[in-house]
Amino acid sequence: MVHDQETAILKPKSDISMILHSYGYKRMFFDAELPKLVRLLFSNAMWRFKFKFINSGDLFVVQYPLYSRQAIQSLTKELNHHELTKILIVHDIESVRYSPNDEKKIATEVDLLNQYDGIVVHNLAMKKWLVTKGLRVPCEPLYLFDYLTDGSLENRVGDYKQVNFAGNLKKAPFLAHDYCQTKINAFGINPPEHFAQNVEYKGVFSPEELIGNFTNGFGLVWDGTSGDGMAGVGEYMKLNSPHKVSSYLVAGIPVIISKEAALASYIVDNGLGFTIDKLSDIDDVLGKMQPDDFLSLKKNVEHTAKKLSKGMFVTSAIDRLLDNVRS
Repeated sequence: MVHDQETAILKPKSDISMILHSYGYKRMFFDAELPKLVRLLFSNAMWRFKFKFINSGDLFVVQYPLYSRQAIQSLTKELNHHELTKILIVHDIESVRYSPNDEKKIATEVDLLNQYDGIVVHNLAMKKWLVTKGLRVPCEPLYLFDYLTDGSLENRVGDYKQVNFAGNLKKAPFLAHDYCQTKINAFGINPPEHFAQNVEYKGVFSPEELIGNFTNGFGLVWDGTSGDGMAGVGEYMKLNSPHKVSSYLVAGIPVIISKEAALASYIVDNGLGFTIDKLSDIDDVLGKMQPDDFLSLKKNVEHTAKKLSKGMFVTSAIDRLLDNVRS
């Protein structure tokens, strides 16, 4: 299993690394801490050295993307010289995230994915989109990113008709406007100078600390410039499974998510929360919600939280993918 050391500090990748390592996978890191010139000149040689310890027929898992385009290209080239089962776990489709209208960049990235025996993607929406762009190899959805935690689910008390929002607040300008009256507790870096009157800023916490600081209520999954729809950066939510969804669920709180989001149907079908067209819908939905309705959602969330905290989503996705690849 390989990923780059610099981004290994990010929880989604580090958690998957720990989960697979616990199942007997050996870890291999891309040397991202080396000077850029050294990586450019010697990356092929470094990969060849690392592959001296790989046996024919092994399963090789790559957490994609790596630190640089050159790194994944040189790794893929080296992998193609060995008789291995090679799969990718996709954390981001960079061409879509940064250049959504550049068909050439999208095609180049899909060509790279097609050099692997199979890939694990975020969800069914991402899978369908990649197939329309030319993906030919077997593909399985992860649905949710696992979220390892040492703590147990807290029995939160208090008003459940409030909302938590976590993330890079620079990407959440809607928090500065009065789209709804429901109280929103905001967590994260880059807070704006001014929040809407219903928003209270709670500060910045590590991933482990964050889930213990959420209040009772719901976790909001929303992105973009407006509270009336997912404009701007929110477009990416139509394909991805935001890691914040897992942070809410593993904390034991249900989710409020845009109906346009890729995970919307999964959240509703599994009774993990509800969907909205616009932020002002929150007031209406929570206004009508009864305590028994909330407790029913909480029960479903707690079941999913246990699976997330044990790494069951990624292991299940890999098992399904390997069945497909080897059939």
